[in-house]
Amino acid sequence: MIQETINGAKARANLYSLFSRIYLREVDKPFLDLLQGNDIAETLKESGFKFYDQLILKKEEDLLEELAVEYASLFLILPGEKLSPYESVQVGKEAQLGGEAASKVLFFYKKAGFCFPEEHSLLPDHFAVELEFMGHLCDREAAAIERDDKEAIEFQRLLQKEFAMSHLGRWYGQFLGKIEAATEHPFYKELSLFAKEFLDSEVDLLSSQISERAVTFAFDSDATTRQT
Repeated sequence: MIQETINGAKARANLYSLFSRIYLREVDKPFLDLLQGNDIAETLKESGFKFYDQLILKKEEDLLEELAVEYASLFLILPGEKLSPYESVQVGKEAQLGGEAASKVLFFYKKAGFCFPEEHSLLPDHFAVELEFMGHLCDREAAAIERDDKEAIEFQRLLQKEFAMSHLGRWYGQFLGKIEAATEHPFYKELSLFAKEFLDSEVDLLSSQISERAVTFAFDSDATTRQT
């Protein structure tokens, strides 16, 4: 039973990592190789990913080029407010890069002990970074379960819930919906649908399994000493 719980936390971390990489930058050969690997392949097939056959059968050079073009057209070539992958643009009061939402997300990272390099090319509230952070918390939850550290387990789950409710959960649905509507490529359309279904299930999980307690539990003065 304990091993199943550990495996569950690690599986959630892996999915967060997968989705983070999808929206971080265009698909390159190493990532395509990963997507074609047995572990990821099974996950994609189970999700109903219809484009998987093309992922395997299409000429690699052509596939990488068309995915790079689609990524650029969605997120790099003047995406504007509609497809900007930043929380501060999607739901921030200022609706512009580096707004109050970005500052709050960075504060959350620091209090949770998540290292976000100042020289990072992305702002802290980028969709891929927020997903990476949630995966990081799931990994720390798995480690706490392995140590049978009940306080650390609850702490990591509380952090996950608070971040989902305060940040990621506020905008992932509408953002992924915009991608589904805008993209012409089944790769991003289907994976955005899969990501939305996964994040919907995460919100339900965190809401149902974690007891309501004051948010200050996660952000009290001792937070950084209880992060591992």
